[in-house]
Amino acid sequence: MVLDERADPERPGSLWCYGLTPDALPDRTAVRQSLVHGPGLTGAREATLRSPGALDGRLSQLRDGMRRTLLALARSAGATTSEAGEDL
Repeated sequence: MVLDERADPERPGSLWCYGLTPDALPDRTAVRQSLVHGPGLTGAREATLRSPGALDGRLSQLRDGMRRTLLALARSAGATTSEAGEDL
């Protein structure tokens, strides 16, 4: 959870979540990473209010960062890039 300047945990600026699910293949786990912006303010939300086109660039940055995070997690667990999955 990332709090905005009000530091109210009931209104986070963003919330990062990870879900772990046993995979159909033995000794494997599917990992799902997600992000929810708001309801508090973030720099991305403020930029989008000023310029709606700013969101596209930020979403691209978030996707790339999430992909790198999941690949690093897979590698630290001993997976090869091909085992990590093409959908990353």
